[in-house]
Amino acid sequence: MTSPAAAGNGLFKFLRPKLRPQSTDIQAAAGWGVAAVTGALWVIQILNGCVDFPSIF
Repeated sequence: MTSPAAAGNGLFKFLRPKLRPQSTDIQAAAGWGVAAVTGALWVIQILNGCVDFPSIF
């Protein structure tokens, strides 16, 4: 039985070892994706008037 890290490494075998993404790169991309989706939903809620804000906006 292989470890999850070894199994996931097969996805990028076609890349040279120097160009393969590290696990921290994937974690950072996922974190930025969550932040982007959260920000987009927040903006959509403001534009639809679902959230009441003070008159600064």
